[in-house]
Amino acid sequence: MATTETGFDEAVAACRTALGTNDPRRAEALALGYLESLGEDARLRAILGAARLARGDARAAVADFRLAQKWGGDDADLHYAMGVAYRAAGNPAEAARCWRQALAREPGHADAAANATLAALQTGAWEDACDLTAAAIAHGAADPRLPLWRGHALAKLHRDAEAAAAYRLAVERAPGDAEAWFALALSLRDLQRFDAAHAALARVLEIAPGHADAGFEAAQIALMAGRWEEGFALWDWRLRRRLPLLPETLPGAPWDGAACPGATLLLQAEQGLGDTLQFLRYLPLAAARVGTVVLRAHPPLLRLLRGADLPMRAVGFDEEAKADFHAPLLSLPRLLGDFSPRAGGAAYLVSAFPPAVVRRRPRVALVWAGSPTHFNDSRRSCRLADFIPLRGVTGVDFVHFQLDADRAEVQRLWPEIEDGTRGVADFLDTARRLRDCDLAIAVDTACVHLAGALGLPAWVLVPFVADWRWGDAGEETPWYPRTRVWRQRAPGDWGELLTRVAAALADWRDDAARTKAAVTSGVVSPPEP
Repeated sequence: MATTETGFDEAVAACRTALGTNDPRRAEALALGYLESLGEDARLRAILGAARLARGDARAAVADFRLAQKWGGDDADLHYAMGVAYRAAGNPAEAARCWRQALAREPGHADAAANATLAALQTGAWEDACDLTAAAIAHGAADPRLPLWRGHALAKLHRDAEAAAAYRLAVERAPGDAEAWFALALSLRDLQRFDAAHAALARVLEIAPGHADAGFEAAQIALMAGRWEEGFALWDWRLRRRLPLLPETLPGAPWDGAACPGATLLLQAEQGLGDTLQFLRYLPLAAARVGTVVLRAHPPLLRLLRGADLPMRAVGFDEEAKADFHAPLLSLPRLLGDFSPRAGGAAYLVSAFPPAVVRRRPRVALVWAGSPTHFNDSRRSCRLADFIPLRGVTGVDFVHFQLDADRAEVQRLWPEIEDGTRGVADFLDTARRLRDCDLAIAVDTACVHLAGALGLPAWVLVPFVADWRWGDAGEETPWYPRTRVWRQRAPGDWGELLTRVAAALADWRDDAARTKAAVTSGVVSPPEP
């Protein structure tokens, strides 16, 4: 064969044709033959690497791509292909470096931008993902996944307005992409644009009628707005989501809410401890329609539930229970046709405990963080350091119920606070100690629901967008009459919120002192739970 430039061009064209017809073995054989007869060429080496990569020999492909670089190959496509080979060979760090080199040579290289962004997202490098996608989009990369992934990274950084803008670009580029619409809906929700979020969720369900997450979010928006019947009608979407909430099998037939005198109904608890505590209020209504109610619940709740004055028998998740019918506990409002949060009355656990001890100084319970495994924990939880403004309120005894508190941090920041978790085995122990307090101040955790069910005054501190049960505005919640809702005025701003709470706590202390004096003198009666 002639060693002319034309010969190389013809060889490259033949090899590319073989690759294009999905025949990597022929492309590899041709490239090896041409390299032997014509000599080294960056293009032929790159094609040989691509052929070997296509048939699964990633290490050989890396070696070929490196030789292509040695012989002058330096374009974006070569660096991109090398990154793919490194990833296949099990070296993601080097793969990411190659994709960045491809983007340095061609900022609008969509494939390199997509792979580099995915690598950044997989390693939690949210800022890098933002920068990569912004550059690629600015340079004309049309891949609709790029604005979607940019939105994901911005959402992780809690830059919600920017995330919404990125998701809007994503749905413009791919108007039939249900996931892009769903992501847009969540970002609008996080901006408190609930009507727009609801419309975006409706669009998701038009595109993908079985999209359980969209149905679940639509339910929460309706419940947040106090549209109880609409929200609870949609609430069963939660049971169709990817994470199973119920066991694969339950005894008896599904219950439709009909009266079945003499029958045994198994109610299966689900989701978190707070959810179970919140929905206990519906048990008397269910019990009125059947003969016996068995509640299968979380182990930390069992001793508390077994001592409660509720018409049911409590068993653990691992205990067998015979029943004629079964139902998820959180589906009771729909099944009963009673959507009122006040169903069953308030303080439905208080009868299990003696009256609280009268103390000389008011006693305040604190919880500053929920479970770190909760999907929204980064927004709903704060730090002990954020609670420090409360420490300046004198004349109050503070006790914390933070189970996973860092004792060294507590000793450093608030050494005089009492640890209410010492020796606590479960929620019965917690309830006994909580009943000995005059007020609970906590972020959105099970402790708030326990306080509410005990009739204890509570202040719940919620993020800019609260969970549905605390509503979208105002200080009151129909779920617990003695609970006051404190809301962030800006996303993530716990400092401003706790400053307001500290000032209000000083006023509460003064009011409590005046009330105690009046009770002691017989002017007024003690407040009822």
